[in-house]
Amino acid sequence: MKAGVGSFMGAYMDLNDVPASANRFLLTDVLRGEWGFEGFVVSDAMAIGNLVVQGHARDGRDAAARALTAGMDMDMASSTYMQNLAGLVKDGMLKMSDINEAVRAHPDGQGAHGSLRASLHRRVEDGKSALRSCPPQGGADRGAKINGAIKE
Repeated sequence: MKAGVGSFMGAYMDLNDVPASANRFLLTDVLRGEWGFEGFVVSDAMAIGNLVVQGHARDGRDAAARALTAGMDMDMASSTYMQNLAGLVKDGMLKMSDINEAVRAHPDGQGAHGSLRASLHRRVEDGKSALRSCPPQGGADRGAKINGAIKE
């Protein structure tokens, strides 16, 4: 943390029979609480969707809710968040504050993830898919790429 780590990636492993991607103890209590991490947590590829395969979630909706409320900010590659978060908010299973926590501004002041908030609010309110796939990070036009992916 002292070196200024901006993101962590979850793992496929489980601790005490709870997969890391849905493990509130690991992601929130330890990582954010004890270690003071304020950055962005991304799943390993397909890990959120795999919560169903691992028998930890009933379906994609359950997997998305468990991962997001555990502290997983981004679902990489499985589209489980894209397909389910808007419906979970609409049905009252998640609150907008849960979504806001996942897309809060990056602590380095760049606001890379804060730019997603307005679009995400619109998508959830319209009942559309909550998160869109974003292009790879990097380069001076990173913000434009992220905003362009959201508008598609």
